[in-house]
Amino acid sequence: MPNTECKILRPNIVEETVTGINIKDYVEVNSAISLAMQGLGEGIQLLNFKKANLQDQIRNLIKIELPKGKKSSTVKEKKQINISFKGKLDKTESFLVRAFVAILLINIIFTIFSKTLYNQMDKKQNEITSLISKQQSEISKVNTDNNLLNAKNTKYISLTEELKAINDKISNIASMRNSIPNLLNQIMYVIPEEAQLVSIENTTGRKIKIVAQAKDYDPLGYFIAKLKVEGYLKEIISSYGQKSGDTVKVTIEGDLP
Repeated sequence: MPNTECKILRPNIVEETVTGINIKDYVEVNSAISLAMQGLGEGIQLLNFKKANLQDQIRNLIKIELPKGKKSSTVKEKKQINISFKGKLDKTESFLVRAFVAILLINIIFTIFSKTLYNQMDKKQNEITSLISKQQSEISKVNTDNNLLNAKNTKYISLTEELKAINDKISNIASMRNSIPNLLNQIMYVIPEEAQLVSIENTTGRKIKIVAQAKDYDPLGYFIAKLKVEGYLKEIISSYGQKSGDTVKVTIEGDLP
């Protein structure tokens, strides 16, 4: 080691005047003293023949170097701060320990808070899912009831229309039952003595077909005019008189009022 100064250290128990001590004893004592001084941070740390344990490895990992100032534009002085786990902690070590404990506590609190929040969110999500399922079930019941009501409403409308048709038919039958006798009674007062009724027929609905005859056209014309004027029939249509021998026949069609 040409660039390193080497010394043989003299133990305090050995006086300088004492001679005849074996050099092997000096070397063994010097090795022990060197290891002790390096353990205390003295001497050249790179020349350490002691096997590093776990504590030394951790201490080397958390070693902090802080810039102290500038000696020149290219060279910087750095102050080394070593953290030791022996003895009383200095301010830097105490700060780092507190920071580590604070970070650990924050992580623990954050984990607990996240777990609690996640459990609450999961609980609320389950409640929401349950409510959605319940609402969907209620909606399904409402839709079923609505379809049932629509079916009943359709059936009710159909029955109502059938009942109305039956009532109209009954009304028509009743009105027709009274209209024909009324028509016959009215015809009795307006038909001339020279004219005779051959037949009177209800063809379809309120359609009436009358066949009358006379010896001349005049009584039949008077009879047709009287039916129109009095309004006993509506939309009256009469055929031309057909004469057969001494008799003239005419067909009269119209609607009951």
